[in-house]
Amino acid sequence: MVLDELEPLVANGAPVLVSLRSARVGGTPSRARAQILLVGALPAGAELRVNGFAFVCGELTRSDRFQDAPTLLAALESVPQLVGQYELTQPSGDAVLLVARDEGSLGDLDVSTTAEAQILLDVTDGAPRYRSQLRAEWGVYCEVWAQCGSDFGGQTTKARAVLAQKFEMRYRPDNRYQFDIADALQQYTQHTLTTAPGQIPDRLVSYFVRYGETYADQRGGFRRRRNVYESEVLWALEAVELPSEVAPGVRVLSSAPVERVGTPFQVAYLLLTAAAASELEYWSTETAYNGVTSTIRRDALPGVAPMGGVYCLPFVFDPTKQRSTLGFARSSAPDVEIRTATLDLTTSGRAISFANRQGGFDTVVFLGAQEPALKRSASSYQNAQGEQLRRVELELPVRLTSKLLELEYWNWLRTELGATSSGWVDGRPVTISDLDAQGDPIKAEYSLSVEYKTAPIKGLSN
Repeated sequence: MVLDELEPLVANGAPVLVSLRSARVGGTPSRARAQILLVGALPAGAELRVNGFAFVCGELTRSDRFQDAPTLLAALESVPQLVGQYELTQPSGDAVLLVARDEGSLGDLDVSTTAEAQILLDVTDGAPRYRSQLRAEWGVYCEVWAQCGSDFGGQTTKARAVLAQKFEMRYRPDNRYQFDIADALQQYTQHTLTTAPGQIPDRLVSYFVRYGETYADQRGGFRRRRNVYESEVLWALEAVELPSEVAPGVRVLSSAPVERVGTPFQVAYLLLTAAAASELEYWSTETAYNGVTSTIRRDALPGVAPMGGVYCLPFVFDPTKQRSTLGFARSSAPDVEIRTATLDLTTSGRAISFANRQGGFDTVVFLGAQEPALKRSASSYQNAQGEQLRRVELELPVRLTSKLLELEYWNWLRTELGATSSGWVDGRPVTISDLDAQGDPIKAEYSLSVEYKTAPIKGLSN
């Protein structure tokens, strides 16, 4: 049974497939056999070897000597190991036949000779009776063990793992078995905003899979399991798709494009860093105003060196500047620019944070109009006087409208924001109830409006 290669890091918001391939099932079992044919006069000193035992053509002074087929049969029968494992017969006057007493490959014969012209060999290996034939209701199983005591990108151990879920599948004719373990992993992740340094991140879960065969005994009793193998420690991130690395061991959990003045901007970034990325010396933000650039240097992220995980970098835009850039300085490589954020300083906006598909959250600012979007619903009943009003319900969601957006940003925002139903506005939990993306390719004008209402939620989720 073979496990197809698993990725060391996967997104558990998409299917996480474990594929197993079993050996051929249902073949015809057979016994190993070897026919030894003696042709003509044998030269003195010709040697025949059977499973390591040597027999020599010559005077019959010892039990391992032979001159023809009958004396060769007698020599073979003098070896208890061969007699116990094989049936020895003489089907013709010049031939000796060895047939394994049991089916399978354990009886395969190793036969050789120094007189190929006078001693002809015909050897056939045995075929086993497969487990699916020996054991009733044969199949495979897969167990998912999660929350290993491991560091992402660092040392791993399986000591503290707990059983998350068991899967089982009965025999399939194509001998391939596939399990989706995404649901088993999602119960161990939460899409919260931050992760405390030095703790196992709740956006990440370490796990391994154990697999083997399952069957019932011949009397139809309890099902039994036999472990075959288990994988190395792997990792799952609460995301729909994995972002690519921006530096060795560093991923920014966002796909937000770089933007120009007058569009939404980021205010924080979540980073997935491996413990092996501890060579990051510091991170910095760079601001520019009227051509003058200033850089604020900060120490390396707390906790990155002892263990990897997901960490939050605040990226506060300086209201007196026009541009801010986030980057990392490394001892072995030049600075790596991650994102650039800009803002129209003449217009105030409202920030919305929402879970994205890369396992982080994006915070954008809508710079257009803000208006209440009154929603009214009424229920009525019928009586002798006709239809009567029973109850009226009013909702006061707020609709925010962006200014004109570039096509790239518009496509990104409607895809990411349209895929989530919850978020924060100005730090308060909200439910995003409607999204309207309007585009005019002829005029190249694109805008987006979002409607939300305040709602108590525990956290963001993909």
